[in-house]
Amino acid sequence: MKESLKKRFETLEASKANLLSLVSGVSQEELNSPPEPGKWSVGQLLHHLLQVEVLSLQYMRKKGSNLSDNDNTSVRERLRMFMLKTSLALPLKFKAPKVVSENMPEEVDLQDIRESWEAIRSELDLFIANLPDDKLRHKIFRHPFIGMINISQVLSFYQSHFDHHLPQIRRLLSKIKNEADRN
Repeated sequence: MKESLKKRFETLEASKANLLSLVSGVSQEELNSPPEPGKWSVGQLLHHLLQVEVLSLQYMRKKGSNLSDNDNTSVRERLRMFMLKTSLALPLKFKAPKVVSENMPEEVDLQDIRESWEAIRSELDLFIANLPDDKLRHKIFRHPFIGMINISQVLSFYQSHFDHHLPQIRRLLSKIKNEADRN
């Protein structure tokens, strides 16, 4: 794997490990309790983060078989990526694309999330390792808001998306801890 991609991947792995460590002491009930009606629970947020990776890898596998048909990314995609990363860094709310949010389970199992996330990351690692070096800048994934991006930009999006939801998860975990301390 190209060194810059390897670093991005390792950073993603460290972020995932830290998050799963944060939620390790949370009960199933707490994990699946939404903060209020219509809001996602910690478990649903974990599921959301996982689903983004699952669905995008499915798309990239499909596109990866025809990479020779795709152009390289350009300054336009770098600019759009910058705008996306900047907007995700701000405390703004975004509506998840329908394909990601439409199958949100009421309850998730933390062990299932761990195993699924481990499996999808292994598949992603293998997918990246098998991408030819001359195809690394090719457009491979259609982000719902910014259009086609390359594999490096996909990993950057994953991290920005992850970092966008981490404060939300931390707030919910803090609320859970405060409620447990009161009882």
